[in-house]
Amino acid sequence: CSRLPAMLANQRNIGSATPYPVKYRTTNAHAQGRCYAWTPHAAFRASKALRTLAAGNKHVELDVVGAHLTLALVISPTLARTFRWGSVAGAREALVERFTGTKFATDNPTYYKDILTRALNVDKRRHLAMLGQQGLFFGEALVGDMLSIIDAAKSEIVAQAEFMGFKTQDPRVNEANVVYFALEFVEGLFMRTFIACILKSTKVTSMVWIHDGILVMPSPTRE
Repeated sequence: CSRLPAMLANQRNIGSATPYPVKYRTTNAHAQGRCYAWTPHAAFRASKALRTLAAGNKHVELDVVGAHLTLALVISPTLARTFRWGSVAGAREALVERFTGTKFATDNPTYYKDILTRALNVDKRRHLAMLGQQGLFFGEALVGDMLSIIDAAKSEIVAQAEFMGFKTQDPRVNEANVVYFALEFVEGLFMRTFIACILKSTKVTSMVWIHDGILVMPSPTRE
């Protein structure tokens, strides 16, 4: 990682166990969506392995499994009702059960994550074409069902995000990426609320916000 020397130098200067304040802010004029730390050696710029090394064994990592789809299941009644696998974890398990041992799984080891993530950002026909190029049989029923169910809920996902304050007039937003940015907005709201709740319930020594998760010390209680 090209940023490793800067991160290690910073730790030497302030001490590896010493937290220090960092400002977070969005990167767009409408101030919606993800917040990023504005420092040259911010943790979100580093690989997961490097973040683990920097945090040592003093922090615990908390994040949302399949954040965008999980949040879509929360805000979209249609998706929550029709997504028969119940959760992202349940859908991933169904995919693993179906494809374990196949050439498609061997050639695409993260397929059980990628199929669900991409489903929110690509329409079903284009997505199936992409999967076909990766070696998936075109008539695969399980994947077809998942994509159809997610596609049918996309307009409601965007409408619900707008009701929560999402602005489609953002110059970054277009027809092709509106679901992505709508869920980025919802993710930002969720993470701010999540972090605020932890700060109220736990005497936190150190916390780092990384997209849809945090590194925190000490570990919050389940309550």
